Amino acid sequence: RGNDRDCEETGIIADPPGNTEFQHDIVMSAQTEIEREEFLQGWRPGIAGTMTLVKLRPGVDPAGFEALIRDLPHEYAAEELRKLGAVNRMVLQPIRKLSLYEPTADGLVPSPRLVYLYVFSAIALLILVLAGMNFVNLSTARAISRAAEVGVRKAAGATRRQLVLQFLGEALVTAFLSLVLAALLVLLALPAFKALTGAAVDEAALFEPGTVASLVGLTFLVGVLSGLFPALFLASFQPVAVLKGRLRTGPAGVRLRRALVVAQFAISGTLIIATLIVAGQIGFMRRQPLGFAKEQKLVINFRTWGLLTENFEAVKAELLRHPSILAATACSGVPGKGINRTYYFPTGLQAEKGRALRSLRADHDFFGVFDIPVVAGRGFRKDIATDTYDALVFNEQGAKAFGWASAEEAVGKTMTDRRVPVVGVVKDFHWWGLQRPIEPMVVRVAPDLFRYIAMKVDTEDLAGTIAHVKSVYDRLYPGEIFEYFFVDEAFDRHYAEEVRMGVLIRAFTGVALFIACLGLFGLAAFTAEQRTKEIGIRKTLGASVPGIVSLLNREFAKWVLLANVVAWPAAYFVGRKWLENFAVRMPMPWGLFLLATALSLAVALLTVSYQTVRAATAAPVDSLRYE
Repeated sequence: RGNDRDCEETGIIADPPGNTEFQHDIVMSAQTEIEREEFLQGWRPGIAGTMTLVKLRPGVDPAGFEALIRDLPHEYAAEELRKLGAVNRMVLQPIRKLSLYEPTADGLVPSPRLVYLYVFSAIALLILVLAGMNFVNLSTARAISRAAEVGVRKAAGATRRQLVLQFLGEALVTAFLSLVLAALLVLLALPAFKALTGAAVDEAALFEPGTVASLVGLTFLVGVLSGLFPALFLASFQPVAVLKGRLRTGPAGVRLRRALVVAQFAISGTLIIATLIVAGQIGFMRRQPLGFAKEQKLVINFRTWGLLTENFEAVKAELLRHPSILAATACSGVPGKGINRTYYFPTGLQAEKGRALRSLRADHDFFGVFDIPVVAGRGFRKDIATDTYDALVFNEQGAKAFGWASAEEAVGKTMTDRRVPVVGVVKDFHWWGLQRPIEPMVVRVAPDLFRYIAMKVDTEDLAGTIAHVKSVYDRLYPGEIFEYFFVDEAFDRHYAEEVRMGVLIRAFTGVALFIACLGLFGLAAFTAEQRTKEIGIRKTLGASVPGIVSLLNREFAKWVLLANVVAWPAAYFVGRKWLENFAVRMPMPWGLFLLATALSLAVALLTVSYQTVRAATAAPVDSLRYE
């Protein structure tokens, strides 16, 4: 028994898999629901959230089938839809694309989930490239330490091919050991990752044959690509030069290492700038005026249709008895929640100017509760009986949608064949997050579609206020489920994807920067070792420790600055493309580019300073005896 309905249990089914959109605890017969609910037996706005699953026969063209079903609602309910001024279209969507694409009147478009999937896949690839660069950089930098080994093996008869295979094998062993360690780290981090992203990730999926084969293949490819050049480089040493101690890596090796450092910090710099842009845009959106007051708005959700049709004013009066409830309004939706479209047209101009507008049903107090100002005409009035059902209020975009030059011109016009008058125009306000533009909207007093009561509350005694609201609800609607939420929380959920993306990008950027710094640290140690004798001579001739530290740091600083110059165009392109997803977006934040450069430079200098200070403070006599 549930929601005052008696149902018979006819079976038990397995739990749905975690990676499907169809999550449920109970499955109820649709036929049973339609027979019991009168409002489901006709076509009307507000019940468009129904999905029909269709299995096509092999060889059937999905596009052709969609064309057949697109206008079915108008074939079977044309008169009913015409009276409502509504348009209903059926769209076919492949079930495999349900979570990654969104249906529109023009077809499927990528959802934010798909965009983020591409973004994070690209970041993961960049991090893998960084690690490979590190391996190449450090392997070639430390080549001299293995030169004697190469010379002895060649003198003993080892061929170049044997040496290449040896060093390549070492790279592959390193790669596969890294794979094992990575798998352990993933298993440890998976609970935190699932909590952050809300993604349903099954640990067992990591060990499926296809996944394992892909990881093994990728690891083999990475090991070969990152180990091939160092292997060829080491195997190319001449044994005579090595054994006589005359081997130097030469300018080509130095240029390669510098190029790799620049590439590493260019990637890290791009990610740093992207992180700052994401954080900046989220902060920018949250600071922008929305056109309505979202704070201190408590909302009751009436799950069953028709509960407020006859007595919404009486329910509001009961709620307003509590001193902390300052005002209340009944409506079909609140900002942050879904809202349907309804077809409207100026009287006599259906063919020329008919269009579907976002349609809100609200009572006379809605604009006052949400502090939405009227810019032309008036709002709804309780003392005018025809304002219920037979009066319309547009937002400014709604007035513009029909070609009226001003809000004042819209007032007094009539809509549809029923000649419903436009009595006012309110200032534009955001119904969703700032990712989407403000859409044309029409508001009408229609109690049969009220689903919510929104209250402006004093939050000083919030627990007591909620307790009062619940007591009123339970008394008036025994057996119904009490649900409430706050408008600001519901609205801010529209930014949840961006917030999660910002957190993940920060984490990945930190990993990328850490990898780049590891390579820079090793390269700084190698450089300091190579210049030991030079440092000893400079100190003997009177050079100070700060001067030597500055000399050594200056070289790395040049590479990092060059890397940021390379990163700026790429970061600008990525940042501009991402900001295009938002209807309201901040201007390109050039100051963040400078901040990212300063940050990466500071991190790089802190990384190499340990090695440079250590080399600069060594005793000159030890340095001069180095060779």
